[in-house]
Amino acid sequence: MGYSSSLSDQEWEIIEPLLPKKKKTKPPTWTK
Repeated sequence: MGYSSSLSDQEWEIIEPLLPKKKKTKPPTWTK
């Protein structure tokens, strides 16, 4: 599996909290 800019929502649920809050790479598709 290579680098991809299109991650599944399940993957984003795992990695999104690890990303810097300043940098949004994907528009939120769900609210917390």
